[in-house]
Amino acid sequence: MSLWRLRLGLPAIILALCACATVPPPATAVVPTAAPAVASPSPVPPTVATAPSTLTAAPTASTLPAATATPAATQLPAPSATPKSALRQLTTGGCCAQPYWSADGSQVRYIDRPSSGQPSGIWAVGLTGGAPVFVTDRVGIYSPDEKLVAYLDGGQTTIERVGGDHWRVDNGGRAVVFSPDSSHIAWQANSSLFNLDRRLVQVWVTAVDGTGARQVASLTGGSLAGWFPDGQHLLVTSRDGADTLIQSLSVAGGGPTTIVKVPRLQGLALSPRGGWLAYVVAFSGDASQDGLWVIGTDGHGARRLDTFGSFAWQDEGHLIVIPLEDTSTVNRVLQVEAVSGRASPLTDPAVTPFQIAQGMWSLSPNGAHLAFVSAADHNIWVINLTE
Repeated sequence: MSLWRLRLGLPAIILALCACATVPPPATAVVPTAAPAVASPSPVPPTVATAPSTLTAAPTASTLPAATATPAATQLPAPSATPKSALRQLTTGGCCAQPYWSADGSQVRYIDRPSSGQPSGIWAVGLTGGAPVFVTDRVGIYSPDEKLVAYLDGGQTTIERVGGDHWRVDNGGRAVVFSPDSSHIAWQANSSLFNLDRRLVQVWVTAVDGTGARQVASLTGGSLAGWFPDGQHLLVTSRDGADTLIQSLSVAGGGPTTIVKVPRLQGLALSPRGGWLAYVVAFSGDASQDGLWVIGTDGHGARRLDTFGSFAWQDEGHLIVIPLEDTSTVNRVLQVEAVSGRASPLTDPAVTPFQIAQGMWSLSPNGAHLAFVSAADHNIWVINLTE
């Protein structure tokens, strides 16, 4: 399957665009992790990438980005014993799919086609609601600053300066991952679309204009998961027998450095400053290994959390988790401290009942608000997590 499809969730986007003008259907989530299944909303965390071909020998040994064994947590308002989070409806008409936040956190964006006379594409609504505005019909991979967008055009990877010029990158039409400062891109090239555990995967990096392309690693059965926030290291995975190695890879050269070795990896996400890694192990055959874990990216402080569900980093030291709870018909939000594993409720189902549709939720850049598609009415709602 094409990485563009994996990264963009094109089947979900097409379904959403085709259906938005008629009956508001629940759309398939682009990257869900363990979404609850009931009549209200549920969330989506970050995931892994894929990518080129022409293989060379694998390099060896490198260094990790600087991180402490117990990275410091960002100070947020302490969760109250009786949470009373504010819940606000942003859209009407059962309109929406795949909500995400603008880079500045002022808008919630989503896929829609409000009516047959209006364009399909990305629409936006302000944090306080109001009339939706059309943003663009260009669906692609946007840079962190939203000034560049990468998309497939005629089988070639094209990067466009939003509202300006565009150019092609000679990478065989493979999907790219922008660096945190939007100055570079990375992609992966697979020797095969099959034998995922044994195929060779090349990892490539180049300047965003496509110059200076170089291969920085060759991995067995692995993938490119993204950039560290320092812009000098990549998060990658590779196979070691039946297990998966989660690794840091310096773009300056040298081989990957292993952070942790796990069985049956199902998902992972770096904290905003890169000091922590959250990951999911499932179906390993060992109940003590299955679950949601956190570990310092220096390889210390591994901890299996007492809760399991969809997750995203709220700040450097805290995870937001929407627990997977078979006994409940509504969702709740937990804040989990990475260093201790302590979980604090940010919502109370008796006060703020809601249910997320098919894992469609997103945290604002500052971690203060959670936007989601409601399973009850398929509209976008937002929860203030700091009240």
